[in-house]
Amino acid sequence: MKYSKKNLAWFLSELALAEPEQYESGSMEIIGEDEQGREGSCEIEICDLAFAASKRIEELESTIKQTIGFIDSTRSLNPEDGDESLRLLREAIEGMEI
Repeated sequence: MKYSKKNLAWFLSELALAEPEQYESGSMEIIGEDEQGREGSCEIEICDLAFAASKRIEELESTIKQTIGFIDSTRSLNPEDGDESLRLLREAIEGMEI
C-alpha cells in the first residue's frame, strides 16, 4: 500500500488506537469512509506503515535543516533578508503534513 502525506498520520493514529490482538499478525484491517460516506476497508502491513512513517520523518527533518541553513546564510549576507527567510521557514513548516 502507498501512503500519502494526507493519510499517513491517520493510519498511524488508527494503529495507535487498536487493541493488540488486532495487529498481532503483523497486519491490520482499517475500516473508513470516503468523502461521499461510502464505507471501505484495507489491510495494512505494520512494518510497511512504520517504514513509510520513518521516510516521511526523514523528509521533514531534511526540509527543516535546509530551511534553517537558508535562513542562516541569508542573514549573514543581508540582515534585512531575515524577515523573508522567516516567512519561508513558516511556509515550509506549514506545508509539512505527515
